[in-house]
Amino acid sequence: MFFVAVIPGAISVALVFLVRERSHKASGQPEPRTAHPARAFTTEALAGLPRRYWQLLVVLGLFNVVNFSDLSYALLSYPAGVVSDRVARRVVYAIGLVVFALAYLGLGLTRSTAWV
Repeated sequence: MFFVAVIPGAISVALVFLVRERSHKASGQPEPRTAHPARAFTTEALAGLPRRYWQLLVVLGLFNVVNFSDLSYALLSYPAGVVSDRVARRVVYAIGLVVFALAYLGLGLTRSTAWV
C-alpha cells in the first residue's frame, strides 16, 4: 500500500521541476516587484491581489467550512477510541474508511449544490 501512495507523489514532485515560468522581459510586461517580507501582508499589498485570487479564496474557504473534517475528527475521536478499546482497532478503522467513502460517494452523486 505504501507504494500506491508514494509513486504518484514522487511523479508529481518530479513533474514540478519541468515547469518553467515565462520571462517577463520576453512578454513585454514589467518585472514584478518583490515585497519585503515584513510588508507582504499590508493592506496595500493585499488590495493589489487580483480579483480571481479572492474568488478562489472564498470558494476554498467555503469548502473548508462545509467539509467539517476537522470538526468531525475532534468530535468523534474520543468515542472512536472508546469503541476501539472494546472492538479490534482494524474493525474501527475499516468502519471509519467505509463512512468516509460513503460520505464522499454521496457528495459525488449529488445533483444539487445545496448538498455540497
